[in-house]
Amino acid sequence: MQSITKKLFPTLVAVCVMSVVGSATASAYTNPILENAKGEHASKVKFTGKATDTAVPVTDRFTGQYECGGGETSTGELSTTGTGVAATTSGTATLVFKGCRELRSGTKGGEFVMKVAMSLVWLGKESEERLGWLVSIPPESKQPGNGEGGKLKYTDHGAENELEGGFVAELSRELGETFTIEHLSARSEEIKQEYTKYTEEGKEQESILWNRWYELDKEPFEKAVTNIDEEQTLAEAVKIVKS
Repeated sequence: MQSITKKLFPTLVAVCVMSVVGSATASAYTNPILENAKGEHASKVKFTGKATDTAVPVTDRFTGQYECGGGETSTGELSTTGTGVAATTSGTATLVFKGCRELRSGTKGGEFVMKVAMSLVWLGKESEERLGWLVSIPPESKQPGNGEGGKLKYTDHGAENELEGGFVAELSRELGETFTIEHLSARSEEIKQEYTKYTEEGKEQESILWNRWYELDKEPFEKAVTNIDEEQTLAEAVKIVKS
């Protein structure tokens, strides 16, 4: 019996070590999440937003860069769900651009409405600990631009178009900072979004807006960009921490 135990002991140690290493590897990431003033997961926190600069909902190499003279506003709700490192913060929002001339997806002339999903993510790499929002048209395809994701249909000078995918916006706040007001920014130059890469649940990913004429459904989607600078006011004080 003693001989068998001696033979088994190294194997048991190896199995235990592998198990510990495996657990550490599986949880070797964090997500940025919203907490309330009590240090609890934020739940159904409502917010409103208003543009602080010129708002342009969509531009590609065929669509004119429409500056929406009536500005942009938003409403939405955010919650943190899950436990441990797997906890995430997400929600939904409606962005409304007004005074967009020939660009239209709303019920009123010159109104462009985007109903989007939002997820709190690391901007770029997790190690940089910069905060951002992933804003996407749900459900987002695993490969946006392939025509298999959710789409926003709109008209440009009467011609039907559809928009797919999402964009990444920079967030003005830092980890551990308590706030009720935040600044969200998604800028672009020509047809290149300032930020497209983000990290969520330990995976580095990319999100891009794609656009095409709806009538030309056999044509590929074209890369598109948006320009939004918005101040958001939350209904209660929150802070962002690591999951």
